[in-house]
Amino acid sequence: MTSRTPGSHPDGHDDSEPHSQTKQLRIGYQLRSLVRHPSGRFGLLLIAPVVFLAVFGRFLIQWGPLEINPADRLQGPSTRHWFGTDQLGRDFAVRIITAIPDVFLVPIGAVTLAVVVGGAAGILAGYRRGWLERILMAGTDVLLAMPALLTAILIVGIFGGGKQNMILAIGIIYIPRFARITRGSTLEVRGLPYVDAARLSGTKPLPLVIRHIVPGISSAVLVMGVLSLSTALLAQTALSFLGFGFRPPTPDLGRMLANAVPFLTIASWLAIFPAIVITLLILAFNNLGDAVRDVFDPEVARASAAL
Repeated sequence: MTSRTPGSHPDGHDDSEPHSQTKQLRIGYQLRSLVRHPSGRFGLLLIAPVVFLAVFGRFLIQWGPLEINPADRLQGPSTRHWFGTDQLGRDFAVRIITAIPDVFLVPIGAVTLAVVVGGAAGILAGYRRGWLERILMAGTDVLLAMPALLTAILIVGIFGGGKQNMILAIGIIYIPRFARITRGSTLEVRGLPYVDAARLSGTKPLPLVIRHIVPGISSAVLVMGVLSLSTALLAQTALSFLGFGFRPPTPDLGRMLANAVPFLTIASWLAIFPAIVITLLILAFNNLGDAVRDVFDPEVARASAAL
């Protein structure tokens, strides 16, 4: 009698290889479907010029983001200054271009933090149940009961502004929504036959969660994550507009909008161009979120269409 290791065929071939190939083919199909989806294509089209400016814009403009030239203050858009200049004579185009990377990093970082912390809490609550579930869900109820923006302002007020603290503040107010969606999805997945079979076969809790629970809830979490990027960007803009964002003179789109308020009648471009960038990104994130929902979680899409 020949010995046979788990996950292999008697002839020596590993049966995990076809499974891995199938998974790769499925992911490739989903990514192609995402690009072909009308909302996905529109979202990528909207985000493309912003990404282009963020990557190549600094090489096309000769000015520095902190370079002050009082003689050029409040000049309108021209071939010399594409987006005009601000009240200190700084080139407005290069300041917007310099601020764009943080407009991506802060929402993505905040949503990632919320997915990791809220997802872990939701999976733990949904899988373990009992008193632990009641404590974790009570904590999310407390966070949900607090006004989101005021909570974020309180956090950055205590720890100060800056990129890391903005990610922390926005991430904390998004933790409850991910904790709740992962808990609900975990409760649904943990009762499926293949999870019961893995449990009865002696699989320990941590490997069972990683191999079976996490893949089963990943679609719902991914959809919620992409859809949350737009509102996270709005939260970042609101914090910056109120003066709780990056410290001056660091370029910041929200602070640019706040500084533009006294000059709206004589230098409207100071508000128009930051608003265009923010609007493009919010529309892009929303459309990409709709496409991700339709491609990765079609059951949710059908249920939404039926309402």
